[in-house]
Amino acid sequence: MNELLKKLNYKGESRIALLYADEYYENKFTVLFGDKVRIDTDIDPRFPYSFMIVFVESSVEIKRLTQRLLNNLVYGGVIWFCVPSNHRGLSVNRGWKSLFDAGMSRKNIVDIDDKRVAIEFLNPEFEG
Repeated sequence: MNELLKKLNYKGESRIALLYADEYYENKFTVLFGDKVRIDTDIDPRFPYSFMIVFVESSVEIKRLTQRLLNNLVYGGVIWFCVPSNHRGLSVNRGWKSLFDAGMSRKNIVDIDDKRVAIEFLNPEFEG
C-alpha cells in the first residue's frame, strides 16, 4: 500500500468519498486508490461512508458542509479535511468549531504534499 494511504489509515474500503478536490488532487488520489476503489466525487445520500476526503479552503465551507457530511458518515467513520498548508483563516487549530460542536474529535494531521495537510476527524460514537 502507498505510504500516504498508510498515513491516512486507509483500511481497504471499497467505496469512498473524495469531495471538492481540484483536478490535480482528484487524479493523484485516483491513482493512489487504483481501480478497486469506487471514488464518489459527490455524496450519495443513500450510502453510509466510513472514509471521506474533503478539500476545503475556509471555515465557512466547513460549517456549510458539516451536517451534510455527518448525515452520511458511519459511526467510527473518518473525514480527512485537506486544507492549504499556509492559510491564515483556516489552520490546524482554527476553523473547526462546527465539527467540534457536532461531536467530532480531531485525531491526526498528515502532510499530503508541500501545499496541503490533511486533518482527521472521527465520528466519536464508536470510540472505545
